[in-house]
Amino acid sequence: MTSRLLHRGAEAVVRQETDTVVKKRIQKPYRHPSLDTHLREERTATEVRILQKLHQIGVPAPTVQEHTKDTVVMDYVPGDLLTHALTQIEELTAYGQQFGRLLAQMHAHDIVHGDTTPHNVLVWEDTLYIIDCGLSYHSQRDEDKAMDLHVLRQAMEAAYPSLCHSFFTAVIDRYKLYYENAARILQRLEQIESRGKHK
Repeated sequence: MTSRLLHRGAEAVVRQETDTVVKKRIQKPYRHPSLDTHLREERTATEVRILQKLHQIGVPAPTVQEHTKDTVVMDYVPGDLLTHALTQIEELTAYGQQFGRLLAQMHAHDIVHGDTTPHNVLVWEDTLYIIDCGLSYHSQRDEDKAMDLHVLRQAMEAAYPSLCHSFFTAVIDRYKLYYENAARILQRLEQIESRGKHK
């Protein structure tokens, strides 16, 4: 059995174990033990529900095989992170459009990803897979959905300033096409970014 570390973050350690990915939320010694246990269990349960819901609505994401109170075992999805694939300029628009459609599907079902960066999307056989739903949650609020777009734009501007405009334009193009409330969300996005400029 092969085992390799994929990611060690503030909240969890993610390892590949042959054809599965094991994500285990780590204990935080600075938190009260009962609060720490509650938060890890709650966030794990929420992530499992989100991943299962994504499959129900047709959004590609890792399949949950099993889970405990603080650990999720998922299918391993081969491929590369979108952040690496975006170096291929000819694929920029196609990936942006696909990302916009997936985000529209999620928001139409009141799923907010919470960390919409190219680091949290995998590319496999020209299909985008949404990964790392550790900060995801359900919300009907326009503000929360607009923040998904805001986080994406900020991440793109920081990592790919020369590609950001083309990619984000493609995202919005499909987002508006597939989400009937897109105009309202985009208006809220403008308000969020206007607040940032005036700080």
